[in-house]
Amino acid sequence: MTDEKKYPRGENPNSAAARFKSGGRSPNPGGRPPGAKYRQKVISEFLDQLVTANLDGKRKKISIAKGALLKLSQLALNGDRNAIKDILSLWKENDEAMRADLESLYHFEDADHQVIEAVYARMQACEEPNGS
Repeated sequence: MTDEKKYPRGENPNSAAARFKSGGRSPNPGGRPPGAKYRQKVISEFLDQLVTANLDGKRKKISIAKGALLKLSQLALNGDRNAIKDILSLWKENDEAMRADLESLYHFEDADHQVIEAVYARMQACEEPNGS
């Protein structure tokens, strides 16, 4: 039985009309307290914390994020398929984010892209051996 059939019109406590009344009492009147940290900020601060790690036989301070990436890369280099997939996924995400950042900074028209591609093709032709 649906909610509409259980309750007369306008009395369903789960309806959008009952949940969101304009000018009514807020279910969270205080809202987020001032200075409260968002989840992303808490995670970023945690991953930026420095820990001591042994790198090439020397003790160095590195961030937790860098340590995790180093461990993941070691697993990938040892043939762990899941680690390889994770590393490639992270690389792709990072590449896309960097590309989006650059595109937001520098807007290229189609003509600009054509010029860049032509220059790139000429550079590649210079790198190839002439066969002589």
